[in-house]
Amino acid sequence: MLCKRRERTQVQHEAETPDSHSDGPRVGGGSFVITTWRESDAAQGGEWRFRVVHVQSSETVYFHCIADVLGYIGKKAGGSPPA
Repeated sequence: MLCKRRERTQVQHEAETPDSHSDGPRVGGGSFVITTWRESDAAQGGEWRFRVVHVQSSETVYFHCIADVLGYIGKKAGGSPPA
């Protein structure tokens, strides 16, 4: 099955900024809110859906495959996808 994504950017009143209280320099990174659900009845094998919000930019992206979620996080964080 091919993984597809739909993009939709949400506007927030105040944009979040990277944590300025860290003990040292940050290389890449970011904060992400991940929401998961099944598109139809789970008992009938409904497909998983994923919504990922990149907190710093308020960008919201929808996915059908967890591998694409990890790829997106790696891209936005400036490195390889998490394993």
